[in-house]
Amino acid sequence: IQEQAMKEHLQNRKPFKIIQSEGAASGMVNGLAVVGFPGTEGRSAGEAFPVVAEVFPIDEPKGPRAENFIVTGTLKDSDSWVQDSKQHVRAAILKMYGKDIMEDYKTFISFAQQHNVEGPSAGVAMTLAIMSRLGDPRILPPETRQPIAIRQDVAVTGTIELIPTPLDPRDVRVGSIGGVPDKVKGAANAGCKYVVIPQ
Repeated sequence: IQEQAMKEHLQNRKPFKIIQSEGAASGMVNGLAVVGFPGTEGRSAGEAFPVVAEVFPIDEPKGPRAENFIVTGTLKDSDSWVQDSKQHVRAAILKMYGKDIMEDYKTFISFAQQHNVEGPSAGVAMTLAIMSRLGDPRILPPETRQPIAIRQDVAVTGTIELIPTPLDPRDVRVGSIGGVPDKVKGAANAGCKYVVIPQ
């Protein structure tokens, strides 16, 4: 009964989802999460949702730095995994671009149509959404970089790990995640053709 209730809930929400599963878009990546529903303790399902980034350069930071990197649709608890993930994303962008998304930019990330997302596995989706706006960090000089459109028939999941790599100091490692079967099923239900997961 719990599983049927969860499937019914997902099916009823499907017509209202704004996920895009065709074409390409700048600053938007399909992320994946494992979600539970009230009354279905011990049961979960996978769901795909857009992770959207907007990045605006600023000359001088004004006000508290935390207000320069805002993520909506997640738990706001300061001990949340998402808060840790935010700091890893910040460090990864600093490592690859030499720019701080709290100091040099006003950065907004929206977990569109999601509420109380928890867990670190959206780190890759957040990082890719920001990178899509900033352009390829390998292109020099930086002012010649252009935003990159990301395929929308692909969904991604993975943590950002700040473990150094000996071959390229600017490289950023992707870490393990859980719930792969649920996440893949959620991506398929959303119309995605491919799922990128950590090796």
